[in-house]
Formats: sequence, C-alpha cells, structure tokens
Amino acid sequence: MSREIYELSSKYGFFNRVIIFDTLSSTQDYALEKGERGDVVVARTQTHGRGRFNRKWYSPRGGLWFSVVLKSNGINSIEACLAVLRILKRFLRNVGIKYPNDIFVNGKKICGIIAEVRNEDAVVGIGINVNNSLPEFLNATSLKEETGKEHDTFALLLEILEEYERVMNMSRKRKIGEFRENQIILGKKIKVQLIKEEIIGTAVNIDENFNLVLIVDGEIVKINAGDVFLID
Repeated sequence: MSREIYELSSKYGFFNRVIIFDTLSSTQDYALEKGERGDVVVARTQTHGRGRFNRKWYSPRGGLWFSVVLKSNGINSIEACLAVLRILKRFLRNVGIKYPNDIFVNGKKICGIIAEVRNEDAVVGIGINVNNSLPEFLNATSLKEETGKEHDTFALLLEILEEYERVMNMSRKRKIGEFRENQIILGKKIKVQLIKEEIIGTAVNIDENFNLVLIVDGEIVKINAGDVFLID
C-alpha cells in the first residue's frame, strides 16, 4: 500500500505528519487501527468511507477525506466543525452548522464529521466535498459547485489544520459562542431521531455543555446525540 508522508512544522501544533494514500478503504478505520497521536491520514479515494452511525460516505476522487488522531477532550468533533467552518467561510456565504457537526451551504450538506474514541485518543474523521461530483439523490453540494472553480485539496487541508490548532487553543466560552451563533436550526421546528425514539420540538439554544436545547410540548429537553432534521 503506497503512501506519501509529509512532516509538519511546529505551527501546526497538535499535528505532526500527514500520511496520504491514493486509495484507502477508510481513513477512519486506518487511523483507529494504526494512527499515532498527531497523525493526519488522508485518502484521495475511499472505497468504504463511513459517516455517523456507520452510514456509507460517498468519497470519490476530488474530495478531501481525512482523519486526525488527537488527545480526547470530549469536544474534538465540535472543534473540527468550527475549524472547517471558518475556512469554508473564506469562500462561501450562507454556510452554517446543523447540529451536531454537519456543515451546510444554502440548505445542502458540504461537510460531515465523525469522532470515535480509542483509549485516551479521539479519532476525528472529516469529509468535505471539494471538487468531486455528487449523485443527484444526495442533498449535497461541493466547494467547486458553489464557487464555480476547482480548489487545491492539499492547500485546503493545511489551512484547516492550522485553523483547527487555533480553535483548540480558544477558550471554552468562545467555542460555545461560535458553535451557537453558527447553528442553522435555532428557532426552527426540528425532529431529532434517536436510537429508540424521535423527538419533535423547537430548537432554542446550545447550552454551556454543547447540548442542543429544545422546547417540546412546553418542556425543556436537552440532547447531545442523534440525527437532526428540519421540519418545514
């Protein structure tokens, strides 16, 4: 299995090296099994990419598919979400977060994030539609589709890693504030699909523990997991 390895300078802080594969079953699975803390595992194509709840993640050539290995802090995926969002905002308008950590542009998904724990580490998988084509049945978009031009995925990766390091060094209060103010669902009626039930209510806030706060039949309900769907 051929790979390219790039050592990172100290400005990337928590990240030590980028390992790039032309094709990999899943960057997440590789990082979980073989990754060391500080590794960034990238695949130009994934044959069995996966998202949350083991859903298949469509990841052909042209996208940015990678996983990072970091010390677990309980909010690694939220920090990743904020870092990616900040970079995408350099190119796009109407971009925001759909709780817990999907990034949408004009109502279409452009990025998904998954986090899994391995001992004291967190492995965070990030998939961004950059230059890749997308099936019509997906409610998704790409950076190329939104901007009308192609983008250098490696340069984009380095920008995200640098921003990720900045976000991790921010205060918790600032992270909460930024996570809250960029939500696309607050004030709207939503459905939350949990493993054994679904909850329908109005999303009203993100609390100090990054929980989504809902009003359901006049009662306050807090969640920190599940799939969130906007109800028209």
